[in-house]
Amino acid sequence: MPDTKRQIKILGSGPAGMAAAINLAKSGFNTAVYEQRERPGAHFYNGWQILENYSSPVDALRELELMNINSEFYYKPESSIDFFDNRLRRFPLSGKKPFGYFLKRGTDPDTLDTALYNQAKNAGVEFHFKTRIIDSEADIISGGSVYASGIAKETVF
Repeated sequence: MPDTKRQIKILGSGPAGMAAAINLAKSGFNTAVYEQRERPGAHFYNGWQILENYSSPVDALRELELMNINSEFYYKPESSIDFFDNRLRRFPLSGKKPFGYFLKRGTDPDTLDTALYNQAKNAGVEFHFKTRIIDSEADIISGGSVYASGIAKETVF
């Protein structure tokens, strides 16, 4: 039987760290998130990102639900897109299933980051903002890189 009394320390409050925190707390673990910024999403400027939805047969929002993440954030499904070649010729593409969901990142109330934070707080996760811990003190390291790492997912259409 796991030791649920020992505090599980998570480094980083991005989506991966928050998903881990939510699930650990819901499973009865004493969970704490350590974030170097003043709150989750603080390094974003309430801009848009896309949650990709075309490479899996399972809808991306359903995948979040299966990970115990509710979708209490603003999202906009997008089922059509225009591609342009090097001569700026337009190639429209559309389908029944959304190829992705536009969602906001940042500290506004309707962002993914705020929704994850609220869900984690409601699950009993403890937060330490403006706090750095070294990797060896963390049980889970989920801090994202500030710099591009050169790793990306390429999709060929």
